[in-house]
Amino acid sequence: MQRLGGEPPRDGRKVRTLVVDTYVGPAGPDLDGQGAHEELLRATWRSWVDAPNDLGITLREAVKAGGDARRELEAILDHKQWRDDRMQEQDEPSAMEVAWIRKELGVPA
Repeated sequence: MQRLGGEPPRDGRKVRTLVVDTYVGPAGPDLDGQGAHEELLRATWRSWVDAPNDLGITLREAVKAGGDARRELEAILDHKQWRDDRMQEQDEPSAMEVAWIRKELGVPA
């Protein structure tokens, strides 16, 4: 982290903290701003699919395991879809494209 603006005040005034995150995303001649944004979202979704979660395994592993793990996976996806639907009703951007995740995992709706 880098401090900007010198030393913090010593006279009791509040200090404002500003945090700026930098993300390195995909680039190329075929990607405009929207295309790069969509690719970054897909990379996020792919990482979510392949990261251990509340099940203690990845979603891909849950599909292969079947049984209770598969049912729990489907419940997680149903919940994410419900939340996404509520966000869209409030004109909020979609946080997770559950349809893409279902297709990636081969899990029908």
